[in-house]
Amino acid sequence: MPGGHYEEGSLIWRSRWVTESGIVECREALAFPGERGRLVLLRRVRATEGPARVRVVLHPVADYGTQPLRAARRGDDGVWTARVGDLHLRWSGGGDASLSDVGPEVGSTGGQFTLDLDLAAGQRHDLVLELSEWPMWDDSLPVPSDTWSRTERAWSDAVPDLDDTVAARDGRQAYAVLRGMTSADGGMVAAATTSLPERSEAGRNYDYRYAWIRDQCFAGQAVAAAGQHPLLDEAVRFVGARLHEDGPKLKPAYTVDGGPVPDQRMLELPGYPGASTGSGTTSTASSNSTCSARRCCSSPPPHATTGSTGTAGGPPRSRWPPSPPAGTNRTRASGSWTTGPGRTAV
Repeated sequence: MPGGHYEEGSLIWRSRWVTESGIVECREALAFPGERGRLVLLRRVRATEGPARVRVVLHPVADYGTQPLRAARRGDDGVWTARVGDLHLRWSGGGDASLSDVGPEVGSTGGQFTLDLDLAAGQRHDLVLELSEWPMWDDSLPVPSDTWSRTERAWSDAVPDLDDTVAARDGRQAYAVLRGMTSADGGMVAAATTSLPERSEAGRNYDYRYAWIRDQCFAGQAVAAAGQHPLLDEAVRFVGARLHEDGPKLKPAYTVDGGPVPDQRMLELPGYPGASTGSGTTSTASSNSTCSARRCCSSPPPHATTGSTGTAGGPPRSRWPPSPPAGTNRTRASGSWTTGPGRTAV
């Protein structure tokens, strides 16, 4: 019987399997804080009660299954290296894995790693998968115990207590999700999914894996209602930068670093019922994002200061309202700017 949950106030996932002979647990997480251009995925398998036999399968593919694994080799230290798409792959902890070809009957082709673990009661095994934009030949291998400790400490530091709320545990978990969706540049993706239809067969299937201005405004307001926390500053910084750069041409969505969202392309993948599957978006009009942003940000957040980014003896606070883009006229007491006839931005 499988089960699982996020550890409180983090995005560390703990899976649990109860079998006839014992209990097996697996912790998994992205190393946190993250590193630009590099992903580190941690997994720790442990036989909690009784011995356990666990099969690990790793089938890396890129570009939605169209680019299989290539140039895979196992070093003398048991570490696998390979290429997948434009990325460099390194996998440690799987030295005894076998590599076999996978046919199209499972959805894509390419190499698949298979590793069988025999764990005694109480024994654990660490697996670390790295994907990078550059070769990792000269990079030292992550030490699993140290990387786990840093990840746990980072989540503890990043997520506030929220003890003054009516549901502190739920609030902390929601904050952890928002933090996990936020990049180093402040952009917060709306969701980790694409092509979820608003209405069956209506064609309104959007890719939410980008920073949608409306959604980040709502998230920033929600964080502000809970207190002065870093995610509010991140939202103001990111949305403010987009306004300064684009002004009346503000777009509904951006990449997490503020770049343009790629054009929509359809994918040959199964998706949600009533929707085709695609990546990117064709939505470029600015009216929805500016109107939603105006409604979200028409008044100062509860914990923002007017015309100041700091208070004596206290933590830094978001400037409210942010400086207007060049060539705009600020509407008195509304927190919004008129950018042209019939157009209003936050």
